[in-house]
Amino acid sequence: MDKVYVIVKVNVYDGDDEVTIVGVYADRVKAQQKFNSEVKKEKDENPDWCEENADFDDFIDTDTEFCCWEDGYFEENHTRITLEEQEVQ
Repeated sequence: MDKVYVIVKVNVYDGDDEVTIVGVYADRVKAQQKFNSEVKKEKDENPDWCEENADFDDFIDTDTEFCCWEDGYFEENHTRITLEEQEVQ
């Protein structure tokens, strides 16, 4: 089976969620580059991504997943970006 790499971004603000497919790539390296770029942009622009946030140590920041949220308000306000490997059906 062929595989693709999908970058998904979920923004939740005041309990409303917006799901965006950032990109679909056949090349893992290109997908990783785009994922890294999106995460860097999110870190630069998102006010929740700061070391003073009480939940900072619980934030997720790996090669395939990023997640940060407003202190104490994960359900209402958070951002999650993932890089997922999917088989083409």
